[in-house]
Amino acid sequence: MRQPSSHHLQARRRPPGSLSSSPQEALTSLSAARPPVLLVASSNRELRSYLVRCLRPIEERLDEILEAVDGVAALGLAAQADADLVIADELLPRLDGPSLARALAEGSSTRVLVVSADADDVRRRDVAERLDQPFDQRTLCQRVSSLLSLEEKGRS
Repeated sequence: MRQPSSHHLQARRRPPGSLSSSPQEALTSLSAARPPVLLVASSNRELRSYLVRCLRPIEERLDEILEAVDGVAALGLAAQADADLVIADELLPRLDGPSLARALAEGSSTRVLVVSADADDVRRRDVAERLDQPFDQRTLCQRVSSLLSLEEKGRS
């Protein structure tokens, strides 16, 4: 099986008509800015798939979930798609998670949640938002919702 190149990107769009399930939710959607765009970046296909699966409970409140397999691709896609949040594997090739977070902090309002397998890794110390593995679906969705302020948007 052919491995994707380091520039491989994948976008998942929500189906038309799935933006709201009730009149109140439709009004909330109209009064708010666009729904958030989220980017999941990891060279590990299993981790990337797991993160996307974990996000299913909040997927209806997102515009789209994009995927990138390295830090350089994630940086470009985050800018191109005007991503609101990037969930980045700490050990991304070409530009690691903490470096990606610093690069995005300099030129955009995109927030970055770095996922780390090593709670003691020195590189993590200068990352504002991080999530140590192992974590469960509920923890990930709570962190993402909090970072994107989805709770407030859902209650308005």
